[in-house]
Amino acid sequence: MPFMDMFEQESGQLLIDRRRHAAPLELLRFFTFHRPNPFVQLKLVWGDKDLFRLAWLKLDVPFFMVQSPPAVAGKAINGSLCGMTMVQYDAQGEVLFLHRNSNKLTGGRIRSPANEKLKATRKEHKTEMSQLNEESSPRSKYQIETYHVDEISKDQICYYIDFSEHFYAQEIANLSFSELKTHLRRFAMDTGQLHQAKVDAIAQAQQQHRKPFRLQGVGN
Repeated sequence: MPFMDMFEQESGQLLIDRRRHAAPLELLRFFTFHRPNPFVQLKLVWGDKDLFRLAWLKLDVPFFMVQSPPAVAGKAINGSLCGMTMVQYDAQGEVLFLHRNSNKLTGGRIRSPANEKLKATRKEHKTEMSQLNEESSPRSKYQIETYHVDEISKDQICYYIDFSEHFYAQEIANLSFSELKTHLRRFAMDTGQLHQAKVDAIAQAQQQHRKPFRLQGVGN
């Protein structure tokens, strides 16, 4: 396969017509599960986004990539952004999908130092979204790194885009989907309660059907 100079972009969510693309999907499966795996041994790629692209390019199957690079949403802390969510755009450049990469919504309370520190910082830091200024900055300036914020937890990975002239930030509170997280948390909590009620009901039923156990003496 010849070299191709192409912008590297996180795949996030993909839309695939499986009826039309059975062949590249089969090649993708081979790239992913074949052992030994030269991609892993030689460190040729970085994650599934590259494997998808290589499978389609290898078979010369056309595909389309949204032109707007993903943005990062998270907490602004000490002049840096602790990104926890990948923001994807549609073909018109409008926000289409929010992919929460860390701090998953489980519907229950997680008792851990990381969770307690994150809870303590919620009221102290604004939630912002940082994205590349495509009108004035080249894509070569689009780089996302990972780091840790002491105010949250050393176990919490933050996705980072530098606050520079190449990027601009927006407060989530000023955007149309500002209440989305609140609704999702409510749904997650309702789901967690329903799941817990089901678990409790199963445990109670098993307890009721459990036969009493009585020791008998020898010769009785």
